[in-house]
Amino acid sequence: MFSRQFLIRFSVLWIVLITVGSFLPTRAKVALGTTTDSSSVVIQHRVRAEHRLAHFGAFGIAALSLALVAETLSQRVGALAGVLALALAIELLQKAMHGGPVEYWDVRDDTLAAIAGSALGTWQIVRAVLLRPY
Repeated sequence: MFSRQFLIRFSVLWIVLITVGSFLPTRAKVALGTTTDSSSVVIQHRVRAEHRLAHFGAFGIAALSLALVAETLSQRVGALAGVLALALAIELLQKAMHGGPVEYWDVRDDTLAAIAGSALGTWQIVRAVLLRPY
């Protein structure tokens, strides 16, 4: 069980890590396994799957932790909107910095993950297991 204070601190740190990780140099992303410079179709497919899982995990956890902290429906909606705005802002900034297409498939994955994380954070049983009462 986590306290609200812990989850607030965790959420801030997690969002900072998502943001920093999104703008790492390509060499660092290759080392982390979230992108590849290989021409092998098999390796590209595996890395693409791992990349999608990283997006689901990162944005799903962000939305879940913020939904747990939120005390009202409007706060939960605002937290979800903030996570979605972050996902879109990162992709638009990446396009502005590096050119190429806006990776709408990443925004799609981030959106699905954030909605799932936010929904989980509203379920009473999940809140009872993860959130320490006042």
